[in-house]
Amino acid sequence: MKRYDENLQLLDERSSVLPGIGGTPYFFDCGPSGHWFATGWGNREAHFQAGYFVVTAPVVLGMGDSILVDFGERLSSERIGTARDDGTPTGSGPHPFGRRTSLAIGPNRVYMGDGGDFRIERFDLRGNSLPWMEWDGPDLEITKEHLDIYGSARLDNVSSAQKPALRRWLKALSEVERFPAYDALRVDPVGNLWVRYFRKPGEADSRWVVLNEAGNLIGEVRLPGSTKLLDIGSDYLLVVEKDDLDVESVLLFRLDRSGAGR
Repeated sequence: MKRYDENLQLLDERSSVLPGIGGTPYFFDCGPSGHWFATGWGNREAHFQAGYFVVTAPVVLGMGDSILVDFGERLSSERIGTARDDGTPTGSGPHPFGRRTSLAIGPNRVYMGDGGDFRIERFDLRGNSLPWMEWDGPDLEITKEHLDIYGSARLDNVSSAQKPALRRWLKALSEVERFPAYDALRVDPVGNLWVRYFRKPGEADSRWVVLNEAGNLIGEVRLPGSTKLLDIGSDYLLVVEKDDLDVESVLLFRLDRSGAGR
């Protein structure tokens, strides 16, 4: 982790190994009060199998080198394992339609959810449970059309020699019947929670819904699917955008909250 000042001069650098999660974090967020919130990778070797499998890992809230709250084992990621013909594992990667535990931390609350439905757990900074956030979202069923769109796009980008192995890998996609409800959480400076809906094959835009601290939906933001949201300010969005050649540009958008007075 590298820390920079406002003039982008490097201030310091430190390892991202955190206590309580078994090594480097699989997902990590830090808050304005100095707290950090993280989940580990889990033991992928112990859970491994060719095709679909699930890995769990601890989720902890800490500050500095101290663990403040241990939330126990949670879903780390749903994965697809690959193996040689003799069964020897060759590796694994996240299932492209798989769930994972997403985390976010704000000034007074932490948020956690694995995208199984449109619900998010929330806690105060001492780990005390608060009422869940719940809302209605889009349909999550994975259809044959989704599988065909995703598979065709992948097959078009590999050589003929690679296609048989990729087709075997694509068969594991059907082990998951529903898309995740969401796959990212962020808290803005006002304390609102931003939730990114999972972008399905064929969808051009990335959709973020915004909920206030009371759990009420207050808005939606659509970004091109080629963008990655880096930062949310009081009046701006900072994103990275890729063009057709995967060249990246950093863009700053104005965020107007005046319409709803928030």
